[in-house]
Amino acid sequence: MRLLSSFGTRASQRRGPRIPPFVEYLLVGGGASGGAGCCNVGGGGGGAGGMLNGTMSPVASTSYTVTVGGGGNMGQGSDSEGFGNTALGGGYGGSYNPGGSGGSGGGNAGASKSGTPTAAWSQNTGTSGQGNRGGAGVGNVGGGACAGGGGGGRGGVGGNTSSSGSTGGRGAAATWSIDNQQYARGGLGGANGAGGGVAGPANTGNGGDGYGHGATARMAGGSGIVKIRFADTFDPPTIDPGLTASTAQSGGYYTITFTAGTGTVTW
Repeated sequence: MRLLSSFGTRASQRRGPRIPPFVEYLLVGGGASGGAGCCNVGGGGGGAGGMLNGTMSPVASTSYTVTVGGGGNMGQGSDSEGFGNTALGGGYGGSYNPGGSGGSGGGNAGASKSGTPTAAWSQNTGTSGQGNRGGAGVGNVGGGACAGGGGGGRGGVGGNTSSSGSTGGRGAAATWSIDNQQYARGGLGGANGAGGGVAGPANTGNGGDGYGHGATARMAGGSGIVKIRFADTFDPPTIDPGLTASTAQSGGYYTITFTAGTGTVTW
């Protein structure tokens, strides 16, 4: 009996972690800030961070880098990375100029220039498979204040302003079927009146709203997020302390949520 017990202990010590054959992942980049209002022009809505989901098969003793992208405070959102994939940060909303491109494109500012109407500014692109373009700002026919275009989202394009200067709608979010939560919504275009919108909530990848004309503030984009899920019959990975992470066990699965930082994940 002692021999069997000793042998069993040595065998247990030699056995490595039980590695899941596949892991489901979600990556959302940081959302971008909305544009500031300026010179009779509403700012464009910030573009949402790119959103990617899929599966991967971890390899024993291999370290996978995970980075959670920050939301843009005065510009682009930052990229989120994980398991060899990158979800791009959102493109900034325009402030008296075209917005930027990214995971989803930022909306363009209203296109009235010092009271002189101009043609619609072209929309900024999103990245295929991650997001959609931002909306265009359109000059007011009467030469008055103009609203900004909406930021693009994972679930849809940002809305254009109309010739009357109405606000460009935000690009729709998308739902990850694993947790039934919505991520990566574009920011609302800034109104053709004074005032502001809302910032993107943390860990959503949402773009910040554009600000109304005559205000220099910018609404920040929401930070990104990384999630993984795998069967709880397998062992959780070792997580670098540089990452802020939480683990939940429910319904036969482990779900690990990374909300900030950068570091490695190793089975």
